[in-house]
Amino acid sequence: MTGWSIVTPVKRLGQAKSRLRATLPASAALFTYTASGPDPLGALDPPDEPDDWHADVALAMALDTVAAVLATPAVDRVVVVTDDRVAVAALSSLGAVCVPDTPRSGLNPALRHGAAMAALLSGSDGRGGCGTATLGADLPALQSTHLDAVLRAVERLGVRGFVPDAAGTGTTLLAAPRGVPLEPDYGPGSALSHARAGAVDLTAAGEVGVSLRQDVDTAADLDAARRLGLGPRTTALFDPIRCAC
Repeated sequence: MTGWSIVTPVKRLGQAKSRLRATLPASAALFTYTASGPDPLGALDPPDEPDDWHADVALAMALDTVAAVLATPAVDRVVVVTDDRVAVAALSSLGAVCVPDTPRSGLNPALRHGAAMAALLSGSDGRGGCGTATLGADLPALQSTHLDAVLRAVERLGVRGFVPDAAGTGTTLLAAPRGVPLEPDYGPGSALSHARAGAVDLTAAGEVGVSLRQDVDTAADLDAARRLGLGPRTTALFDPIRCAC
């Protein structure tokens, strides 16, 4: 059965992480531009588009998340669902398979579409046949060992499982082994929704690495992720900043 297919949604970068835009002070963004330039890694801002520092943040976090997922031994494939051309180019260069959000009707339809595309790809090349999981693109401190341990736990249990976010209300990962429907139900209170639908809370089934729970929606979340250790692309944007000190 080989390994897992991971489906990751990425919004259009200019619309992504609206809560982070609201809570991260503009002065912090300006300080970073002054300190290191708007694009310290050299490919986040296309020359024909205006600088959008918050869009750079969303892309950097997505790149660090996907890089960690691709480095996970249990993972065979990452399918990114996005309509953003900059994200497509950047994430494809890492090795992700990018597909358009053809439903264009919200997060859960996008995830179901990505899972269907992953199943088609698995049927054609035999990779990613162990199961399918969804994972947010805002886990910039993600450690591959934490993801690997959870996916292998789902394999052993043989049931659909989820990982709640650090607040305990949202969902960072939903995983279904081969032959089990994924049935994503993201939205406010998604952890409870997934539990009520029969998914196993994987924090109750065993230890879940904290990096798999620490998504970033606000400046306070970003500080928590910094303490865990951000990936290199996000670090390059935020190193001069102390967001919520």
